[in-house]
Amino acid sequence: MTKSEILEIQVPLNAIPNAMSNPDTELSVFFAPESPEKIPYRILKKSVDARKKHAIKILYRVEIHPTPIAPIADYPIKKAKELHPIIVGAGPAGLLAAWQLARSGACPIIIERGQPVEQRKLDIREFHHTHTLNTESHYLFGEGGAGTYSDGKLYTRIKDPRCDLILQLFAAHGAPEEIQWLQRPHIGSDKLPAMIANLRNEIIAMGGTFKWETRCESLIFEGNKCKGVVLSTGEKLEAPAVILGIGHSARSLILHLVENHVAHAVKNIQIGCRVEHPQTFVNQNTYGNPIVPQHLPIPEYHWVSRPEINSVLSATSFCMCPGGEIIPATDRNGILCTNGMSPYKRNGAFANAAIIATMPNAPASAEDAFRFIEQIERRAYALGGGNFCAPAQTIKGFLKADPTLGKNTESSYDLGIVPADVSQLLPRPIFNALNYAFPYFDRIAPGFIAQGKVVGVETRISSPVRFLRNPETLESESHAGLYITGEGAGCAGGIISAAVDGLRIAEAYLEHC
Repeated sequence: MTKSEILEIQVPLNAIPNAMSNPDTELSVFFAPESPEKIPYRILKKSVDARKKHAIKILYRVEIHPTPIAPIADYPIKKAKELHPIIVGAGPAGLLAAWQLARSGACPIIIERGQPVEQRKLDIREFHHTHTLNTESHYLFGEGGAGTYSDGKLYTRIKDPRCDLILQLFAAHGAPEEIQWLQRPHIGSDKLPAMIANLRNEIIAMGGTFKWETRCESLIFEGNKCKGVVLSTGEKLEAPAVILGIGHSARSLILHLVENHVAHAVKNIQIGCRVEHPQTFVNQNTYGNPIVPQHLPIPEYHWVSRPEINSVLSATSFCMCPGGEIIPATDRNGILCTNGMSPYKRNGAFANAAIIATMPNAPASAEDAFRFIEQIERRAYALGGGNFCAPAQTIKGFLKADPTLGKNTESSYDLGIVPADVSQLLPRPIFNALNYAFPYFDRIAPGFIAQGKVVGVETRISSPVRFLRNPETLESESHAGLYITGEGAGCAGGIISAAVDGLRIAEAYLEHC
């Protein structure tokens, strides 16, 4: 048997033989497919080196004579001893916990306050048409969680072997195959719902049960043990374990946990604004051409401002959505927060990203944290004139406190933008960070200020509360039988890290129950 070997391959853009952009044609430069003995290979990673715009390269990490990949069915599994653990929330953490528990024969019950993706899609469409929010089914609540409508970004910095398993699982359920090797993979908010539905159907086939339009109002505690949940219907469900994959927008349930003395810590709050540019601006600064060259992906940017002035906070770009649109990430009337998403092709006219910074001090309590955030969201709603219109101004105007859009009135934000001084919504440390970062980004990418605008505020970046867990069992540090996972636990930040955390929680439960 020929031994496996890892190769790092650079393919010059101008050497790719034809107009079809795919790994086989790109790698044919190296492998010469006309040879009678084609070399078997597997792509491990694909990225682009555009540092020299006149000599762009596509970079591959390839395994020659690849070792077989263990099928998903071979992923370790331990048979459940008890049936019907309850999972609250059908986001990435909840779905992956449900998948693993269903495989084990545990027959989990998944409680989701929102709708399955098919109905959720219709509810969001109606929101855009009428400006009337369904407070239980929108961009934040519903099957798939908030990440369903945030581009389906799968990039993560965590190093966990479960990441590869999850990418395989997603691809097996309808996600694009290339998510398994692209450096910064994404699924697209147009393709992600079908993949989620396929995964849900498999969980049901393995014995899982979903309860839609059913809100978990509270948990049943007996001393330091969690015994079950109380539903919005008034029904009480007892269970051997309760897994909360609720996301960080489930503020009332998070505060319920805090009020019942579930072990937690309060974190520093991250806040910022969503900025928007023509996609051609990003193309030009990345590739030296407003039109994306053949064979290359729609470009993104990832920038960090680290001021040398001690009194000014660092700022970073976050959730960058090339060819995407800005959306209202809100769950109630009278408040407004922005987010961004992109379709799979990323072929929209605009690019958007959040530019965020972290407050220097943590709030005194979880209640104070959520109250502080909500005050900003209410002021943003009012500044936009109500009706979920977003306050907006040019970046140049932001720097000068000038509430104007000038000629920059077009936006991907479908519910409408209103000229306003967005800078007044931000706490002073956050404003100072962005006030420093925007000119710095303009030096990195000339035109950032002249071509950009600020749209709304970004307040739902991460949870200000982290729930503490037993490092061995992953149960709540204070309450047996309670597992809190994903972004709502303050233990993840994105689809993959939340999915990994949900998988770990299910494994820990099966090991220690």
